[in-house]
Amino acid sequence: MKSDSFSGIILGIALIVLYFHLGTLSPYIFYLAIIIILVALFTTFYPIISKKKRFSRAQLESIDVMTGYDFEEYISYLLKKNEFQNIKLTPKYDQGIDIIATKKWD
Repeated sequence: MKSDSFSGIILGIALIVLYFHLGTLSPYIFYLAIIIILVALFTTFYPIISKKKRFSRAQLESIDVMTGYDFEEYISYLLKKNEFQNIKLTPKYDQGIDIIATKKWD
């Protein structure tokens, strides 16, 4: 989770606790806290969901224009979809597909 998203969630929770603890705050503080938490969660999970959606519909034209890192992530997605486990991309991109994965064969 990104630190900005984590900070947003913490801020939202703190506002909710403050709202219920003091009891004299405007209900808008509670609503603001909920909105902050929802925005933080959305910014965390949207890129993940969007990437899976994009990869699941990938056609040759979109694969050809992927960056090297996106292509490695796409191959990682395909490996996971084909029941490979422990999929790890190597930390440095060096113009090759550097993925480590295992699969149990029947």
